[in-house]
Amino acid sequence: MTKTPIFPAFKKLDQDFYYDYQLFISKFPQHCDYTLNNLLVWTKDGYDIEYCWLNDNIVFKNLNLTFINLNPDENVLKLTIVGVKDADDSLKIIFDTYKDVSVEFAPDYFIEKIRDKSKYNIVEDVSNRDYIIEINQLLDKKGSKYENFRYQIKYFLKKYSDNAVVKDLDLTKQATIVEIVNAMHTWPFISSFIESGNDPFKLDAKAINRLFLIQSELFIKHQAIGLYVDSQLQGFSIYHIPPYQHHIALGNHIKYNGTYKRLFDFLVYSTASKLHTQNIKLLNAEQDMGLPGIRTHKMDLNPVYFYKKYNITRL
Repeated sequence: MTKTPIFPAFKKLDQDFYYDYQLFISKFPQHCDYTLNNLLVWTKDGYDIEYCWLNDNIVFKNLNLTFINLNPDENVLKLTIVGVKDADDSLKIIFDTYKDVSVEFAPDYFIEKIRDKSKYNIVEDVSNRDYIIEINQLLDKKGSKYENFRYQIKYFLKKYSDNAVVKDLDLTKQATIVEIVNAMHTWPFISSFIESGNDPFKLDAKAINRLFLIQSELFIKHQAIGLYVDSQLQGFSIYHIPPYQHHIALGNHIKYNGTYKRLFDFLVYSTASKLHTQNIKLLNAEQDMGLPGIRTHKMDLNPVYFYKKYNITRL
């Protein structure tokens, strides 16, 4: 692995770095912000990402500005550090190099390695924590904590199962992408893409479009299932499985025709069922981005724990 450029000599991300980065990030818990797929999908243009090495960690420059974002603060330098090596020394170098800087989206495994936390103001970014779902528990649906989820699945099956079928979707085929895009344009009510919904600014839609655009560049291809009612695509779930020893998948996007009640929960259940056949134990349901509707839905899935991220400033 080539350990260049060295902090603070940042360089724009390019395809030559993808393989090295995939090896690097596969050693750590799979936070949704840092898998190669999400790093490229959730930015306006992956080639705008700037990075460098610092003590065998990777530092990203103004990663929040390259994220698909509404109102980024472009006047403040913000760095993101990913890794576990020499945390105290790495932070000292960062804060000694730049007078006005904050460290954002630092993963919990980096925070755990800081020996002297008294020098810093370390605040959890709750809107960007990842919800980790235990797949077998979700599929079993046992106990009072899954009462609402059981009801949602039962309702959907009772109302639609005679006319509904789940199929695999191949996102490497242009015909599949066209089918998904055309279906979304025919749905009279796309869940969350309304002013009162979870994603009125269509950030998810922008990420989905970018995901389709860069499939050919990715080592790990996104996978998808589609929910058909009366032979028409009425919902889909997109996910990917990064190369990581603990058998975890990242649930990237669920979109559906909102006229079909309880379809979101059924797509979650169907995604978990598909992952179970692939020997995947955990599902990273990603973040809620501070949106109340998404937070409610994801808490209803009863996460077993969270992958947390923190913002750091020097006292």
